[in-house]
Amino acid sequence: TTEIMGAMAHETATTSRYDEGCSGPSAIPQIGANSAPTPGNNTFAILLTDAEPASLAALYIGFEADQWLGAIQLPYSLEFIFGAGSGCNLHCSIDVPINWPTGPGTTGYSAPIPFGTAGAHMYAQWVVLGSTGAVTAGMDINIQQP
Repeated sequence: TTEIMGAMAHETATTSRYDEGCSGPSAIPQIGANSAPTPGNNTFAILLTDAEPASLAALYIGFEADQWLGAIQLPYSLEFIFGAGSGCNLHCSIDVPINWPTGPGTTGYSAPIPFGTAGAHMYAQWVVLGSTGAVTAGMDINIQQP
């Protein structure tokens, strides 16, 4: 455990995208963050840009990026929802689903990070249920001390 704690001490608070999203009517929606994911950051938000306006979006926050419910391997094809050949995939487990409306420009969901969470990883992805449907890439949220 000393080696693990030593390695974690050198990690930085980051968000990074992984895998790919799939296109909606005009673009592939993008996932991002407004600031570094550090414990006690009460203004941290998970952002959505380039989504079809006036659509319903779902933000999925999960604790796994390789499987969901112990049986579903990720990424998992969402072609049964968005159609064959869409290339849309689920990239994170759905442990905290949040429905959210889209608007013009950037929208975001406030996700304050509590103290005592350094070393935790969360994963996030937006699914946009517009006229054709679209998803963002996944985002790895590595919570660390500043």
